[in-house]
Amino acid sequence: MRSVTTEWQGKTYHLLYNGRAMFAARDALGDQDIIAALTQPGAAGMQATVQAFCILAEQGELVRRMDGHARGSIPDADDVAARIMPDELIELQQAVVNAVMRGYHRDQPEEEIDLGLAELQKKKRNNRGAVSAHGYCVRPVQPGGA
Repeated sequence: MRSVTTEWQGKTYHLLYNGRAMFAARDALGDQDIIAALTQPGAAGMQATVQAFCILAEQGELVRRMDGHARGSIPDADDVAARIMPDELIELQQAVVNAVMRGYHRDQPEEEIDLGLAELQKKKRNNRGAVSAHGYCVRPVQPGGA
């Protein structure tokens, strides 16, 4: 699970930006980009942060439960809005942004192997023949040929 773990007011939340969170945030915030919504000035930015935080925390908790973890708490938007302190707002915004970035991150192996390219290179090596110590290509002579 590609979640971001954050602590807020003594509780641990696992923010997960999955497909359901993406569409729930879009429904809650309108067609506005989630990052742009968080950075709005004033109460609009605070409300967007609270809504996004609660949506991502809910998705993280639900997936954790499906994975067999003990039940954690799911924050309520009204409760978070009432309890959030001004200095905590930036921390929650950063946690939401990190979760969104992690949600869009594509896990890739360190070195992708292109099997088709590897097979082609192997065939080319077999057709080239041997290489001398001086870097010259030495082709084997075919029987009956020049």
